[in-house]
Amino acid sequence: MELKDKIILIAGVITTIIYILVSNSIKTTEYMWLLTRIFGILSFAALFATVVLGEIRLLSKVKADFALFTLHVPIAKMSIFLVLLHFISALFDEFKWGKYLTFTQYLGFSFSDRWLTLLSLGTIAFYLMLIVGLSSAKKSIQKIGYKRWKIVHYLSYLSFFIAYIHSVNLGTDLRHSQFSAILNPVFIVCFLFVLSLLIARIMSSFRLFEDQYEMTLSAVFCLVLVFGLIYNIVLHRDLEAKVREFETRKSMIEASIDELSRTNEILKNDTIELAQEQGDINGES
Repeated sequence: MELKDKIILIAGVITTIIYILVSNSIKTTEYMWLLTRIFGILSFAALFATVVLGEIRLLSKVKADFALFTLHVPIAKMSIFLVLLHFISALFDEFKWGKYLTFTQYLGFSFSDRWLTLLSLGTIAFYLMLIVGLSSAKKSIQKIGYKRWKIVHYLSYLSFFIAYIHSVNLGTDLRHSQFSAILNPVFIVCFLFVLSLLIARIMSSFRLFEDQYEMTLSAVFCLVLVFGLIYNIVLHRDLEAKVREFETRKSMIEASIDELSRTNEILKNDTIELAQEQGDINGES
C-alpha cells in the first residue's frame, strides 16, 4: 500500500470514529434521520459516477484519452465511504424507523417480509461494492488474474441495480418528500443510462461492432429503446389506473342514479297517496 493510500485510510478511520461518536449523541433527533437520507442519496450518486466513469470509455475512440477516468478510483473509494456513513446513520437512528430494528437485521440476511428484504438489498449492494473494491487492488489483480478481475468487476453493475431497487422502494426523498418530483426522474435516468452501458458492453463482448462509432450508436440506441420501453410500461400503468378510477366513479354515479330513482319513485307514490287522501277528504266534505 502506497503512503498516499495509507494516509487516506487513516483519515477515513478517524472520520468514521468521529462520526460514530456524533451519531450516538444525536441518534434520537431528526438530524440523524436527515443524515441517513443525505448519505443515502450521495452514496447512490457516487456509485452511479463510479460505474459510468468505469464503463463510458467504451464510447471513446481512444480510451487512453478519456481524462475523466482518473477520477474513477477516487470516486469509487468515496462511494464505499459514503455507503458506510449511510449504514452507520441508519444503525444509530432512533428517531424514525431505525429504532424498531436490531443490529442483525442490518447485516443483509433478513428476508421475512418485503420491507426487511429491501433493507437487506442495500446491505448486499454494499458487500458487492467491497468485493469489487478489494479485488481492484494491484496485489489482488495479480493474484486472481486480469480476466477473473474483469469478471468480478461486473458485480459493480449488480451492486448498482440492487442499490437502485433499495433506493426507489425505501428512499423517503424519492417517495414522500417534496424533492420526490425531482429525484425520481433523476434516479430513473441514472438507471437507464447504466443499463444502456451494460447492454452496449455485452454486445461489444460478442464483437458485434467493427468500430467505435457503431458501439456509440448502439449505446444510444439501447438508451432510447430501454427508455421507450419503460416509458410505455409506466404510461400503460397510468392508463390502467385512470381506467380503474373511471370505472369506480362510473359505478358510484350509477349507484347514485339508482338511489335517486328509488327515492323519486317513493316520492311519486307518496304524492299519489296524498292526492288520494286529499280527494277522499274533499268527497266526505
